[in-house]
Amino acid sequence: MSGTAEHAVCAAVSTLWREPPPWDPADRPFIGDLEPLFRKDMIETQILLGEPVHVIEEYQGWSRVRAPWQPRGADSLGYPGWLPSSDIAAEASPAAQFAVVTARQTELLGTTSGTAPRFAPWAAILPAYEVGDATLRVALPGGGQAVVDRASCAVRDFPFKDAGAIGSRELLATARTMLGVQHVLGGMTEAALDCSGLVHLALRTLGVRAPREARDIFHMGRTVALGDAVGGDLLFFREPGQPIHHIGIAVAPPKVLLHAPGSGVTAVEPLTADRLRTLVDMVVRICG
Repeated sequence: MSGTAEHAVCAAVSTLWREPPPWDPADRPFIGDLEPLFRKDMIETQILLGEPVHVIEEYQGWSRVRAPWQPRGADSLGYPGWLPSSDIAAEASPAAQFAVVTARQTELLGTTSGTAPRFAPWAAILPAYEVGDATLRVALPGGGQAVVDRASCAVRDFPFKDAGAIGSRELLATARTMLGVQHVLGGMTEAALDCSGLVHLALRTLGVRAPREARDIFHMGRTVALGDAVGGDLLFFREPGQPIHHIGIAVAPPKVLLHAPGSGVTAVEPLTADRLRTLVDMVVRICG
């Protein structure tokens, strides 16, 4: 493997590690059991099926990569970290259209590869062929194909578009897909999700390439005074003198928030006194 963008994740989801962990990559522990490791700065994020990666080097079954669909700060190459080498394959064959998973997950049927995952997660983007009324065919990394339920996907001509092309109701409706999902730092699926992961994936599902961390998302849109906030604007939270540590989507600004709180599950709920205390007085407007 080389440092090109010609590789992609071939597992349903793969956890990105800061350093190769001290166990065999085939063990694949559930991320919910790994939250203490994230708090020790071991886990960076998760990479979804079909998401491209730049492979830099390999070491004992692990590959050091960059994840360009998850930019961080000024680094457009994306999150750096380590993935199991077995979770990486050649990018899927290109197509004229792309299928974007809009359900929490969609089953991959009739796969032509014995190693293909059983499902594609929310916000996975795959080349699409033979788009019909009931089903469509997607190309998988490594050369395989699968059939998926047409109702579980949106089909578009490009993976990403200008953020101004989406509406606030559309963003809120998309984020509501993950209501009730358990909060785990670093999570990016229905099994576990964190606050910036919720916003990042909701925007990705709608075709917007967004940073992975809340502090970087703050700089991607148009800032508006808190008093002028409307539903669909992004609200941010931080302690005085500290970086932003939480993000959510305004439902009935500035009092009601759709977010993945630091404990519990993704929910629509009124802001607590502590949230109001740390609420940043500027919001970010992504929607047109």
